[in-house]
Amino acid sequence: MDMEAGKTLTNEEVIRELLDLLKKNAMKEQANDVFEICSYVDGLEKKIDSMTEELTNMQNQIKEMQEDTLVNNG
Repeated sequence: MDMEAGKTLTNEEVIRELLDLLKKNAMKEQANDVFEICSYVDGLEKKIDSMTEELTNMQNQIKEMQEDTLVNNG
């Protein structure tokens, strides 16, 4: 699932419709559970994106270090 700018699972139209249906059918607890799960998934996506960016930065730093070593020892 790709996180576009400002797009989260909790803002998806289908999820909002599901939450409305659950609430209308006196299933408020289930609606809360669905919302909490979606919020948790949104949080995980943000963490994964952050970790991916950090790993990319680390790879670039290692590449620069290797290039510097080759230039200085070559």
